[in-house]
Amino acid sequence: MSSSVSGATPDQRGGFWSPTSVYDQGAVTPQFREQFRQACHISNRAFQLLAGPEYGVRWIETYEFGRDEQSVTRELPGGNDLYPAPDVHRDPKHYFGFPYVRHYSTMLIEPQTYLNALLRDFYIAGGKVVVKEFRDRRELMRLPERVIFNCTGLGARALFDDKKLGPVRGQLEILLPQPEVDYCYLSSGYMFPRHDGIVLGGTFDHDDWSLEPRSDQRDWILSTHKEVMKGLKS
Repeated sequence: MSSSVSGATPDQRGGFWSPTSVYDQGAVTPQFREQFRQACHISNRAFQLLAGPEYGVRWIETYEFGRDEQSVTRELPGGNDLYPAPDVHRDPKHYFGFPYVRHYSTMLIEPQTYLNALLRDFYIAGGKVVVKEFRDRRELMRLPERVIFNCTGLGARALFDDKKLGPVRGQLEILLPQPEVDYCYLSSGYMFPRHDGIVLGGTFDHDDWSLEPRSDQRDWILSTHKEVMKGLKS
């Protein structure tokens, strides 16, 4: 049983997530790349301190499947030093049927647990939530706060008149929870287990504003992951 959800998903150019799902590689400077790398290290350390059931952050084994050596030896997002105990396996009989598999540990965040805990801490610290609509940047500048975190997502396109900002539509299939699945994998699609369900993905459509699930993408995602499981079973 699965349910379909439309949302952002990792970049599938080459089969794996990359920072190109966040920014255009050809449009940034070396200084920006270094800043992005530093941001990855800062957030990685911050989430390490939150590991545990209270915030829904846990370490999990992750496998990247590849057809050639290059696909499993490129640098991981943010730098290889963020991923403990990396290893490359060349034994398809024992690793999902793929000739090359990279194996490492990374952190997984349960959104429903983490966001609820974050909001709780915010209220405890004296914060309050005010719902307000902003039509342009001039309205933002009227706020009395000295620091503003811009988390408006696609809303920033209109708010800052940024026509280069566009959507990337990804469809997810959510399976029933399976506590025995205690690993993630990245391939032509990706899978990671959460307490509220198994998340399957793999589509990546630029400039697609639709929020409606597509049956053809549902079928492709399910069949792709079925093939991966055949390799595991064999």
